[in-house]
Amino acid sequence: MNSWTRLIRATLSCWIFLTAFIQTALPVYAQVDQITVFSSADAFIDSSAPDANFGTGDLTITNSSLQRMIIWLKFNLSDVPDGAVITSAILQLKCNSAPEPFNVSSHFCSDNDWTEASITYNNAPWYDPTPMPDMCPTCGSKNWALVDAPLQWYLWDVTFAVNQTLDGVHGGPDVVTIVLEERWEHPQGVVAAFVSRDGPFQDTPKMRVAWSHIIPEFPTFHLATFLLTTTLLLPFMIRRKPETTHPA
Repeated sequence: MNSWTRLIRATLSCWIFLTAFIQTALPVYAQVDQITVFSSADAFIDSSAPDANFGTGDLTITNSSLQRMIIWLKFNLSDVPDGAVITSAILQLKCNSAPEPFNVSSHFCSDNDWTEASITYNNAPWYDPTPMPDMCPTCGSKNWALVDAPLQWYLWDVTFAVNQTLDGVHGGPDVVTIVLEERWEHPQGVVAAFVSRDGPFQDTPKMRVAWSHIIPEFPTFHLATFLLTTTLLLPFMIRRKPETTHPA
């Protein structure tokens, strides 16, 4: 058997071993699951008091010619497994008051460098002014909610934001920021209010995150394993036949 034949056989043996290992291990990571997480920080900002902080009490929102109130929410997603492929993320807030219908849209902010005790209208991070795209048409919620009655739960599809943060990422950030703003204009002083995390626990802002499966960190591991195995095996598999000497 020549050296090229031995090399090919050694390579095929390594790949067969690794393929069998992957097929055995992958079902462990094909987990469909979901969790509910509660806001780790929430506040609203007010254009009419640009240096004031509103990190306690209800989360109020409005849009008038003289005043804008915008809600900020932060969620810690460290309980979502690394590599989870997100299929849906639904934000849920309970309304305390809505004197007239509001059209509240959800927005993604990639900057998590804010706290509920210090955020103001003037120091709030930039966020995308375009509402997030709908990513889960079967979830029964959109990137906006028609808020028209108190003591009701309202839902927003924020899958886009969580996907941007977590989808298939190993060792990525564990925090996502969602911003809510009112799209319709209202008379001065007309506001809608939602329960914040300072309210009763069962009524606090929450997010339900679901995933279809988990992508394990196989590619780098298997490439390294293959190279190491090949390096160790080749010296033993590629051996020249000893030369036969014939008597003169």
